[in-house]
Amino acid sequence: HGHTYEAEVTVRGTPDAGGMVIDLAYLRRTIAVLREKLDHHFLDEVEGIGIPTLENLCSFIRRELEPQVPGLCAVSVWRQASGDRCALRW
Repeated sequence: HGHTYEAEVTVRGTPDAGGMVIDLAYLRRTIAVLREKLDHHFLDEVEGIGIPTLENLCSFIRRELEPQVPGLCAVSVWRQASGDRCALRW
């Protein structure tokens, strides 16, 4: 069986001359690549997650995105069906 998870990433920084902290089109593309690794896969078979707890999913998303997303400062993952949620902030 499968579960539906949702995730949120947060970035912080000083806006550039155009008022953007990060180009949202770039962020969406970067997240889409990560989504392909996770969506419709058995999470316990995804390399690097380990046991697919909410905490491990947050850590995995951080490790995957941090090198590519300047200012990444938080990741949250939750299951709407159960109300469970984990937030990782640094």
